[in-house]
Amino acid sequence: MKQKSASFLEAGARFPDFNLPADDRRSYNLSMILEKAPAALFAVFKTDCPTSQFSLPYFNRLITQIQQLPFIGISQDDRQSTSKFLKEWGTRFTLVLYEEDPYALSDALGVASVPALFLVGAQGQILASDYGYSAKFWEALAQAAGRACGVNVAPIVPANAPQWALG
Repeated sequence: MKQKSASFLEAGARFPDFNLPADDRRSYNLSMILEKAPAALFAVFKTDCPTSQFSLPYFNRLITQIQQLPFIGISQDDRQSTSKFLKEWGTRFTLVLYEEDPYALSDALGVASVPALFLVGAQGQILASDYGYSAKFWEALAQAAGRACGVNVAPIVPANAPQWALG
């Protein structure tokens, strides 16, 4: 049974502000990402994490259904490893941020395992959060993202997919 760290931020908490470099060589903070969007989905990941790799098709299915939802990857690896990973797995993040050790944002979020997902509303409040992979949560996340963006979302997890995974 998975257990969240005591500091893992749940729905209702405020997503912490940050200032991180991105794949476009600019730095971003929370308000910059949320300024023109009804919500944003943040995914903290590591390139060598099997569960992060396993989850990528579900990210992509959600992205194609809600194109106005910024999908922000927060890589805990360097640019070269991350770039190779994204090409290999065909991930379509809107933006990739790079967080270096000591992982201050991940720490503030209470992330102990990846991928860690946070759906954040326009005012910075976390609407849904979890880590690892659970078909039930991913479907609930997709529906919550659809509601936040005013879009009907079809299921993103195939019926024959595993029900959970934790790397």
